[in-house]
Amino acid sequence: MPPEGVETRGTAVLVPGFSGSKEDFLPMLEPLAAEGYRVVSYDQRGQFQSPGPTRWREYDVATFAAELAEVIAAVDPVPVHLLGHSFGGIVAQRAVADAPSSVRSLTLLGTGPGNTDFAGARMVGPLVWILRIGGTSLLWKLMRGQLRKAGLAHGSQVWLKHRLVHTHKANLIGIIRAMLGEPSRVAALAQTDVRFLVMCGENDQPWTPATQAKMARNLNARYVVIADAGHTPNEERPEETASALADFWVSVDVES
Repeated sequence: MPPEGVETRGTAVLVPGFSGSKEDFLPMLEPLAAEGYRVVSYDQRGQFQSPGPTRWREYDVATFAAELAEVIAAVDPVPVHLLGHSFGGIVAQRAVADAPSSVRSLTLLGTGPGNTDFAGARMVGPLVWILRIGGTSLLWKLMRGQLRKAGLAHGSQVWLKHRLVHTHKANLIGIIRAMLGEPSRVAALAQTDVRFLVMCGENDQPWTPATQAKMARNLNARYVVIADAGHTPNEERPEETASALADFWVSVDVES
């Protein structure tokens, strides 16, 4: 919530991605609240603290999008600003294509046009195999080595392990498979009156900055690249990311 003395401009809903959670956006909450925005995030079905089914086939984009629509309707009776990160952006695109009047704007952070130019597709087979054989415990053992090489602090590693082992295996497998089957919705979105922001780290990988820049052009969207950041600028460069986000939201609100 905005601090005392700061007028509330509106509500924003932030949707986390694959293996993420609502906590992914904690570093941005204070600067966004200071600009007058009430920010809401949640764990998607089967993700960290949200319950979910045990069958991976029940984790499809249509269901995720329908649940996002329920969240939007519950948090504010007027249109909200919506942000989706990575797979959360795929869910957000589907939700906005289905009900564009529910949002003031859509920000796509580190995400792309469905399975189009999805560089992460090459990892789908190995990830599904790892999860089927060893579950989240084996996946964590493989991730831990990479995180150590990247210099991630021990405390952060403890948190990531805790979150991963409390996420349903079916959620992870279902999302991986859903990514491969989700078509681009850019053409349908471009026909709406929604305002768009496409934002990514300069070193993003699942969808390259070039792919995201092309998507921005096709959406007639504002395009922002966050320097010295990869796939999670919301955590790597939260102040710069929040600043660009608030600037976009304010511009939309002023024009409304």
